[in-house]
Amino acid sequence: MGNIKQDVIGLKLINCLQRSWDHPFKTKSDFSRKEADYVAIAASEEWISTRSPEEYKWTREWRITAAGMEALDILLDYYEEHTRSHTYQLTLDPNAAGVLRTLGGA
Repeated sequence: MGNIKQDVIGLKLINCLQRSWDHPFKTKSDFSRKEADYVAIAASEEWISTRSPEEYKWTREWRITAAGMEALDILLDYYEEHTRSHTYQLTLDPNAAGVLRTLGGA
């Protein structure tokens, strides 16, 4: 850790993955627009997809994939491990159902 820019990217990806798992979001939603860079990264890594797993058809909702679940688990473990010795805290974002980092006091 220690690189704030990388930390923010990782936390934004966690937020995107958790959101796609908890509440699949529309491809043209406010969340998709606001977090377009992180949605693009997650989609490029095949962590989220618009393909419906049940019907094998394309939809207009971003959903987490099996690879995305694995990536989310790894990212959450990493941040949990590394935030113990830092002044950062992981907190839930009630608006996005994801995880964001609160900078500041321990």
